Amino acid sequence: MLFCAAAAIDALAAHIYWWCSQNAALHVAGLAGDDAYRGHLRASNRDFELTSDVAKANKHVVLVRGQPTVQSAATATMVKAPGWDEFRWDDFTWDSPPVALLCPTGDAPWNALGVLERALSSSNRRWPPLAFRRSSGG
Repeated sequence: MLFCAAAAIDALAAHIYWWCSQNAALHVAGLAGDDAYRGHLRASNRDFELTSDVAKANKHVVLVRGQPTVQSAATATMVKAPGWDEFRWDDFTWDSPPVALLCPTGDAPWNALGVLERALSSSNRRWPPLAFRRSSGG
């Protein structure tokens, strides 16, 4: 389920890029496709970067290009109860129940729910206001 959530957020960025290219081109000016747009989001948001790498690790199994925040799908996640000085504490309290964690290479594990929520909300602030129109077809 965690991989599905990460993939959905990563794919949503591509959908937003293509919508903007047709309806709000100024917001994506200078970006040559949805990969470039996701790269722009990754560079400005650590949570989106981690979310995107988890989605790519699930798709490709092992990440070998660039400097990914996770190396593989097998090491990208774990479930564990937080212990003293083991995790990034921004999304925990002491004695929290076991939680799903994202495990960036060379960094303390992060609470997956907090990362995914911040990736979506922070990226959402960067996206232009979208005018969702109701279909006249009923």
